[in-house]
Amino acid sequence: HAAESLVSTWNQEYPHQKATVIFGAVEEKCTTEVLSIIAPIAEHIHFTPIDSPRSLTLGELKNALPENSPPFTLHDNLTDAITATQNTPHPLLITGSLFLVGQAKALFANTTTRASSQ
Repeated sequence: HAAESLVSTWNQEYPHQKATVIFGAVEEKCTTEVLSIIAPIAEHIHFTPIDSPRSLTLGELKNALPENSPPFTLHDNLTDAITATQNTPHPLLITGSLFLVGQAKALFANTTTRASSQ
């Protein structure tokens, strides 16, 4: 439901615009389903692991993509993913896990976060 709400909000705020997506997820989530909901609004998906022992690997994230997905890139960490998206003409959407969003907020604010034990 959260992914559907996210896409609905995206379409309201950015009508007719694709997103450059940075995505990371943790185990025990419906990653394949979430990506199938988000993929139609994505111009490109940048996968990154999360600083958590429950983080999905890059291979697991890639394998969760539905058929006919937009192009994707695998990154070793969030900093690399953000750097790779800096010159895109599309708005940036960081999503997947709240752990990833927290890491991104800390990077943008030039602060640190503690790695999650969850």
